[in-house]
Amino acid sequence: MTKNQIICPACGSENIARSEFENTEQLTLGPEFAFKQVNYKCNECEEEGDFAAETDKNFVVAQKSAQEGLVRNTIEELCGRNISMAFFERVFELPARTLTRWKTGDFSSSAIALLRIAKTYPWIAEVAERRFESNFSRGILIREAAIALGTVAQEIPGANFQVVVRADNAAVSAVASFSAPTQTPRIVSDTPLIAATG
Repeated sequence: MTKNQIICPACGSENIARSEFENTEQLTLGPEFAFKQVNYKCNECEEEGDFAAETDKNFVVAQKSAQEGLVRNTIEELCGRNISMAFFERVFELPARTLTRWKTGDFSSSAIALLRIAKTYPWIAEVAERRFESNFSRGILIREAAIALGTVAQEIPGANFQVVVRADNAAVSAVASFSAPTQTPRIVSDTPLIAATG
């Protein structure tokens, strides 16, 4: 038997047929990527599967390439939002030049998780800059909720939304008002309104 000879794990036969096709997967918050899926079938006992684990290897290589693109694009996107690499490293207490290493492919799954959070909630850098102080964090959260509600209000003719938020080391307070014409169709049906103070 040659070094690369595939044998059936069920019956030991070398009478194996190989097939492959392209499969795709979507990276969370990243691009779709393609990889070769490999299948073997024993012509003696009809056992099927990827006897050489080629699919897993192909998937890992393609996923890593897609992740590299996600990391680079996310860092560039954050810089475009005035979150510099040096600022990001400082507020999240990362060693200097960490993001440079990430951009060149030297990153972990934890790095990707942090970048996904920052991509989804870029204001988390402001919270980190204030060392995740609870009242400041609540104030930022209320501010971002207000921005989201204001965006919704802009989509409704005649609607008006205003919010005033004050936060200091002792408390967070917010006053909000939302008005819309009585003939406005409901935007979100059967959603309870939750009020919170802190």
